[in-house]
Amino acid sequence: MASALIEENKSESSLISAAGKFYKAEGSKISSLSVADYVSHAHGLLKDAEDAAKSLSGPTRNKFIDVVIDELVESTQSTLVSDKGLILMMDQSQEKPLKHLYDLVSRTSSGPSAMLKAISSHVRRAAKEAKREEPDKWTEQILELKEQYDTLVQKVFDGDDRIGTEISNAFDKALTENTKFSDMIKRASFTWDLDLKGV
Repeated sequence: MASALIEENKSESSLISAAGKFYKAEGSKISSLSVADYVSHAHGLLKDAEDAAKSLSGPTRNKFIDVVIDELVESTQSTLVSDKGLILMMDQSQEKPLKHLYDLVSRTSSGPSAMLKAISSHVRRAAKEAKREEPDKWTEQILELKEQYDTLVQKVFDGDDRIGTEISNAFDKALTENTKFSDMIKRASFTWDLDLKGV
């Protein structure tokens, strides 16, 4: 695919223009595919483009790859790191698509921070949605999720310290907040009991 583009467009301006149109169309396929399928598709296209671009001069090669990344990753990044993308794949431990997603978003300047923000927000949200009326079960659920995510950091995200630290901080905050919440409920319940007893 990329080889044909390079072969058919000899001038740099023609190549960059043609690449923009082709990869923009490919990027739009995210609306008709699951995010897991899309990242596998986009990852394959990027690898193909990088291999084909080896025949180009340095400056032209860089411009060509930048266009590919802009259209396949930058323009779709908000969907890639959304609940139906990154978060769903993490919860389902979809290792191969996650590896592809991680590789893709790592190519953009804002990708890593967008991933960290999405993961942190999800952890806090998951903690709030847990069954707080069963503290023991809640703690077990949170710790299991933390273990699952820690495994993904090592197996999928290449032990990325930024992601590992963000996950740990988010879980620590969730556990702390829930403990404070539980203590407040216990104190309120105790006070209510005393009132009922006329103490």
